[in-house]
Amino acid sequence: MSTTVSVAPRGAQGGAVTARILPPGRGKIASNLVSDSSRDLRIDLDADGRESVVPP
Repeated sequence: MSTTVSVAPRGAQGGAVTARILPPGRGKIASNLVSDSSRDLRIDLDADGRESVVPP
């Protein structure tokens, strides 16, 4: 997750980055949301570290 959190905000022009550890029992373990003036991007991580980009 630390790599995803550090890479996700690259290129952002201001805005906010929110990283969350999700509750046990869900299919994903973490979620990162990057919001700036040009986009909203959510990246979810599963227990194996695989990333999936969730469209806005």
